Amino acid sequence: MLFSLTILHMSITGLNGHKFFYRAAVFEIFQFPNFSYPGSEIISKNLEKYELAAEISADNVGSFQIVSQSVLEADIIVFPEEGLFSTSYENDTWFISYAEDVPNPKIEHVNPCDDDKYQNSPILKRLSCMAKKHEFYVVADLIDVKKCEVTDGCDENDIDYCVTDPDECPEDGYYHFNTLVVFDREGYLITRYYKIHLYFEEGLNTPKTIKHEYFTTEFGEFTVGICFDLLFQGFVKSARNATGLVYPTWWFDHTPLIYFATSFQQSWSIANKVNILAADVQYPNFGSLGSGIYTPGNGALIYTSNPDARSKLLISNVPVSPIAIPVDTDLLIKTFITLMMIIHFNLSLVKNLVIMRVNVVLMF
Repeated sequence: MLFSLTILHMSITGLNGHKFFYRAAVFEIFQFPNFSYPGSEIISKNLEKYELAAEISADNVGSFQIVSQSVLEADIIVFPEEGLFSTSYENDTWFISYAEDVPNPKIEHVNPCDDDKYQNSPILKRLSCMAKKHEFYVVADLIDVKKCEVTDGCDENDIDYCVTDPDECPEDGYYHFNTLVVFDREGYLITRYYKIHLYFEEGLNTPKTIKHEYFTTEFGEFTVGICFDLLFQGFVKSARNATGLVYPTWWFDHTPLIYFATSFQQSWSIANKVNILAADVQYPNFGSLGSGIYTPGNGALIYTSNPDARSKLLISNVPVSPIAIPVDTDLLIKTFITLMMIIHFNLSLVKNLVIMRVNVVLMF
C-alpha cells in the first residue's frame, strides 16, 4: 500500500520534486463607481480591491485539508487593463493625470516597495509591495508618462519618447503609454510593455517600435499582451516562444462583435498552444466582462462571464507545460480517501502532494 502511495505521489510532483503545475489567479474588478471622490482616492479604492484579491489568493488553501498550504498559495496574479481607473462617461481621460513614470527594467533594477524614490508613485509602490508581501508575481496595467526628449539621436531604450525634431513632441510635451508591468516575488519590476494596438484610447500614445516582451519564472516563460493586441499576427508569433501569456484586457463583449471575451480567450489558447491568464474589467453597462484561465490541452480551467456588477477572483492550478494532460481530480481524491480508510499513515508523507485542479471562484 505504501508503494502505491509513493507511485501516486511521484506521478504528480515528478521524480525530482519538480512541480508540473503552478497556481494562478486572475481578478475581474467591478470598479469603485463614485466620481464625487478625487481621482487619487478612486485609484486608491480600486487598489484596495486589488490588495484584497491578492490577500485571498495568497491565503487560499481550498477545502482539501490533506494538502499543505504552500501547495495552494498563488504563484502569480493578473489584474485587468486600466482596472484602477474607473470609467467616466463625462471624462474618459481623467486618469491620464495620474500617470506614473515607470522605469525600464532592462536598464534599472528597481524595487519600488523598498525605494523612497517612489513615495509619490503610489500605484508602482503598492503593486511592488503586494508582490513582495505575498511572494508571488504581480501583473497589472497603468499609464506610464515620459517627457518628450529632443536629441540628435535616439537609442533603442528611449526611442518611443525621443525625437530629433521638437515639432514631433506631443502638445503638452509628454507621452502617455498604456503599460503592462510585472513584479517578481521580491517586488522587483521585471517587465514593462507598451500596448501596441490602441483601441479608441484618447490621450494615449502608440509606441514607435513593436517590442514583444517576455519574462521568465520558475514555472515557465511568459509573453505579454493587452486587449486588442491579440488580434494581430505578431502576438501569435511571440506566443511560439512562450508557455504562457498574461493578458490584462478591457474587452467589449457585446453584439454585433463576434469576439466574445471568454470564447476568444479560450480559442486563442487552443489555437496557439499556450496557457492564457486573462483578466477583464466587470462593467456590464459598457458590455465589458469575461475573464478566465485556459490551457490548450483542456480549454477553460476556470472562467466567468456573468454581468452581475460584482468583482470576481478566479484561482486555478495550471499545467507548466501547455500540453500536459490533466489528471482526474475526483478519482485522485477518492483514491486518497480510500487509502486513509485502509491504513493510518503519517500525513507528512503526502505534505507535498499537488492536487491537479482545485478551482476557486470568489465574488465580492
